[in-house]
Amino acid sequence: MKNYKSLSVYKDRDVYIFGASGGGEIVKDFFECHDVPICAFVDSNKEKWGASFFGYEVISPKKLQEDAKVNKNVLVQIASSYENEIRDELKKMNITDYISFSAFFMLKKRKIFELFQQDKEFYKYYLENIVLTPKETKELWGRCFDKAAMDQKMDSVVALCMPPKTGNNYTVCETFFQNERDTMLCVETWHSSFYLTNLFKVVNASHNKIITAVREPISQNISLLFQIGDEDEWLVDQPEFWKNDYSKLLYKIGRMDSGEGEDCIYERQIRSDHKTMFIQNFFEEQFKKRLGIDLLAEPFDTKRGFSIVEQNGFEIFIFQLEKFDSIQKELLSFVGLDQGIKFYRANDASVKYYAQLYQEVKETIPLTREYFEDSFNNPYIKHFYSEEDIKKFRKKWEKHVVEEEKL
Repeated sequence: MKNYKSLSVYKDRDVYIFGASGGGEIVKDFFECHDVPICAFVDSNKEKWGASFFGYEVISPKKLQEDAKVNKNVLVQIASSYENEIRDELKKMNITDYISFSAFFMLKKRKIFELFQQDKEFYKYYLENIVLTPKETKELWGRCFDKAAMDQKMDSVVALCMPPKTGNNYTVCETFFQNERDTMLCVETWHSSFYLTNLFKVVNASHNKIITAVREPISQNISLLFQIGDEDEWLVDQPEFWKNDYSKLLYKIGRMDSGEGEDCIYERQIRSDHKTMFIQNFFEEQFKKRLGIDLLAEPFDTKRGFSIVEQNGFEIFIFQLEKFDSIQKELLSFVGLDQGIKFYRANDASVKYYAQLYQEVKETIPLTREYFEDSFNNPYIKHFYSEEDIKKFRKKWEKHVVEEEKL
């Protein structure tokens, strides 16, 4: 078995990939990016013999043995989790010139460590903020490092940094994942800009693109609270909350009020865990404070329902959720995807187990005058929506306003 420290081990060799499945695809992509010629795939499954795997012929182990007898330049790259079994099979065929699957991944890791050597501050950041993070975050960075290890110049990184309940996690993100190009990396940042600067640094693409969205605040706030309640296993089954506590809580959270005491039993938990996720606060916290991007200082086309902003080296597509159906072609064009692609619809509250309660709440929830006025007089909504839009929103929710003493 060969051990190696660089791609030179493959130079001028006739390389066969043993494993015509997921592992083989990973190796193939890496080899193609680094101009390593591939002679053929090898697989023990006889049903694959003679077939084509990504344009390469799949041969039997016996055929590999025959080729190796007459060609001493053959080098086998194992590309399967059945590494030990394949190694034993190669030994039986007297083929000792091979590279293990584990050794292959060490080469990819070396590419990542090269990034750390170039930027000590990022290495420190990686150790403190990524190594011990939740599974979702590790998956995000895993995809970024895979792209970086390819040494293939990325045309664009598209990061979805959107407030919760604005069509991001599934509708937009899943659509882009399913149609991602080789020179494009799409990542979902779980409603946070915390990772963005270093994420763009790792992949080093020609274009750093961000997609975000806005939504009428009361609708977003209600939908968000249902999601919070679903995740934390409280709130959804508390009908008294929607009758008494909701407006007081949302008014304080929406204004980032940090006063002492709580107006309701849920205030402390929501304020500490989720306050920046309310759309009234999102862009101040996630864009202005963390990225130095003030979206409210840029013109927004309220008639078309979207705008493209360029600030601090970022290209940002921001759109109104209410007009999503009419701006899909522009969004696909911004990303660089075929405009005929259809968006998936998912994570829809109307089909979840709490759908009936959610509908009832939207129809009957009482709102304090204070919360209602604050929702439609803040700088956020006045910037991203026209006066006509705001009038329609006010008309929709005005009937829910009650005097506070009646709550």
